[in-house]
Amino acid sequence: MYNDHPAPMFLYGITYWGNKMAAPIAGVWASSRSKTNSRFFGFLCQSCCRNYSSKKSKKLTKRQGDLLDNLFPVPQTSTVSPKLRNKSGVTPSSTSTAPSPIPKKKDEHNSGVSNTSSHALKFKQVLQQRYREAQRSVIVRTQSPASTVQSLMTYGHLSSSFYTSQDKLYVLAEYANEQNVGRLQSSTSLFLDQHQFPMHSRCLYDVNNPRNPPARHSNQPMPTVREDLWHVDSMTHYPVMDTLDEELKALCARRSLNDLDLRIRFLVCVMVEEMLQSFLPGSRVIPYGSCLNGFGWWNSDLDMMLCLKKDPYSSNVVSAPVSSRKTNHNFRFITETFSTERQLAQRTLAMVASLVELMPRTSNVFKILNARVPIIRFRQTVFPLHCDISLEALDSIKMTELLYLMSSSDPRVRPLMAAIKQWAVGHKLTASGEQQKPTTIGLLAMLIYFLQTRSPAVLPTLKELRLLADFEDLFKIDSVLYGIPSQPSVIPKSKNTESMESLLHGFFAFYSQFDFSSQAISLIEGSTFAKPAGSSPVYVENPLCIGLNICQNVAEHQLMLFSEAMQEAARKVDGFSGQAPSDGRSRLDVLFSSGASSASPVSVSVSDLFDDVVAEKGGGGGEAEAAVDGNGEGSEGR
Repeated sequence: MYNDHPAPMFLYGITYWGNKMAAPIAGVWASSRSKTNSRFFGFLCQSCCRNYSSKKSKKLTKRQGDLLDNLFPVPQTSTVSPKLRNKSGVTPSSTSTAPSPIPKKKDEHNSGVSNTSSHALKFKQVLQQRYREAQRSVIVRTQSPASTVQSLMTYGHLSSSFYTSQDKLYVLAEYANEQNVGRLQSSTSLFLDQHQFPMHSRCLYDVNNPRNPPARHSNQPMPTVREDLWHVDSMTHYPVMDTLDEELKALCARRSLNDLDLRIRFLVCVMVEEMLQSFLPGSRVIPYGSCLNGFGWWNSDLDMMLCLKKDPYSSNVVSAPVSSRKTNHNFRFITETFSTERQLAQRTLAMVASLVELMPRTSNVFKILNARVPIIRFRQTVFPLHCDISLEALDSIKMTELLYLMSSSDPRVRPLMAAIKQWAVGHKLTASGEQQKPTTIGLLAMLIYFLQTRSPAVLPTLKELRLLADFEDLFKIDSVLYGIPSQPSVIPKSKNTESMESLLHGFFAFYSQFDFSSQAISLIEGSTFAKPAGSSPVYVENPLCIGLNICQNVAEHQLMLFSEAMQEAARKVDGFSGQAPSDGRSRLDVLFSSGASSASPVSVSVSDLFDDVVAEKGGGGGEAEAAVDGNGEGSEGR
């Protein structure tokens, strides 16, 4: 009851907070429903939920209790008053206990880039837009692209069309509306093969003879099939540019997912979803992880999530439980019930794997059901694309949304992450899966934490995001109520004007002297705390799953290699000093090479990278990703 309806939590909170909250409640009740009051009402509900959760759950660790006290502190009238908020709407954060930020390089200059958060779409808008595109799309194996496009036009207006690879064997076509796809599918027949599995899908084959193209029945001009979005191979050399910032932007643009990459991933989700809906009406298959959070590469895997009952991106804390929803009849389906969520996931995914094996152009289907997060893995050979499917997990969904917000908050974040990731790959310091090296998500968490501890901060903390969230942006994980603003434009523009070169140097220098042996990183608070006894060499707390370590798999010897590589990288970036390497290579070529620095030689010790003056600590606290690493690298491109 308390977990599904906000009203009891609200009344419980009023009783507990009576004296402390009397004046604020009266003020809110007497005023109109302004946006500020909506946020304050959300803040009140968070406080009520925090109190009830602490009373209800007896299994909270001391660390979890401390975080609840800090994340949802006892509200005072003075701290929640709109008058005490700054112009950006953020209440000034308390003093952080994070390590002192690395002083800025002396050659620092304004990055010259504007904030992108005001132009970014809402996360749900991106999801809905791409999903509608996929519902209007088909993928066609062609013998003659021009003839195929002409045939497709007989069923309706084509909005766009793309070659999916350099061999031009497949055309991805998007119609103006979904009904055109239905007309095309209804007129499509099966092959006459004796042992075929007769599945209808969006994957078609054009059997028309290229020498006898169909007659045109449309006044629509012949659309151009785009062929400028392929990824031919991996980048091995990087062009020389005037500044390291320009090289970082070019790297990010080359590595990132483009329009075609996103269309392909959403189309695969829709194809799997339509197959499963025959057995699981109302289910959804949605992408999450790297393809949506802004940090994915074009050769990253596709992470999909099977949601059995509804679209989780549309849910919030005020959603009524399924059992309490009004229906027009008195009957219920008799269904199988499992003792644990894990058993449900294992049995469901085993069934899904059997069906995926029957989908056209899928191969290498593996069931990994005994992992901490059960998944099935397969390869979609049309594109080609490596895919994972897991069962719905709110923490993974919300982590994707949180990372999207971070990637949209400042234009320097994505290029920096692209450089750090490529640097780690080039030095063989990272790997996906259950290996002993830092994963991509671990590196991303470390970058965000570093950016939140700059002075001034580049990214907001999770506590600051909570104050910016509206009531409808609230959600609960493990009885803790969080808030992630749905609109990137509410994130205040950072006052930090460091160049990306300065920030990249600072990142390497910061972690080359970080005390991993005794300190754990809290992305919620932007501070460190004492590592729990018996923990792994690197401890980065997962903010949406308190008590879980994002870097649990990192071994001691890998941490030593990691720290040594950080020191060398800091020397290389410092050696650039605004100048290109003398040997004609680009700065990124020098940085990503595993040998000694080829930049202008500079004799410097690690201690020389830091000033004696301790800079004022900035706010911090951040995030990381969830149960499944959504940034694993696919082994093949297109």
